[in-house]
Amino acid sequence: YDFPKLHSNGFVNRLVNGWRVSGITSYQTGFPVTIGDSGFTSFFCDAFEYYSCWDRPDQVVSLKLLDPRRLNDFGAGPAHYWFDPNSFAPAALGTMGNLGRNTFHGPGLSNTDAVVAKDTRITERVGLELRFEFFNVFNHTQFLLPDNVAGSGAQQDVQNGGGGVFGQVRSARDPRIIQLGAKITF
Repeated sequence: YDFPKLHSNGFVNRLVNGWRVSGITSYQTGFPVTIGDSGFTSFFCDAFEYYSCWDRPDQVVSLKLLDPRRLNDFGAGPAHYWFDPNSFAPAALGTMGNLGRNTFHGPGLSNTDAVVAKDTRITERVGLELRFEFFNVFNHTQFLLPDNVAGSGAQQDVQNGGGGVFGQVRSARDPRIIQLGAKITF
């Protein structure tokens, strides 16, 4: 958006005119999340696939999504859970679990970036642009995907307050960033 021009003397004209504001806002759902179990109880992987072949766990209760900003909802232990890890259990030995692919979505995105810029003519041929750029201007926490692989005993670690990370969001995108830029045109 270019602000309307004010007709005045030279100094006031250069100070007040030439301002513009722009921005973009993005809203997105989170990426699909597939839960895996690295316990290898299904015996469907051979030695060459051992590190890339996850088992599917069983979903034993309805999935409960949580707010990672809150304290731990299941007692002692760490916080920052996106889902309740106790919703899943390892499948029976030699079987695949009942949980499918992409059963829920991770944290969504709500982001606004903005620019305030000022164009000033120094001479007839030379101009100066000053830019104030704001990324994530409202400083919303933008969580990345939660830890989606249950290792052997991961659920028991969570239940016993042992610090398991299955279900935790352990990182986020950048907080608010502000930068100043200048450009001379001739």
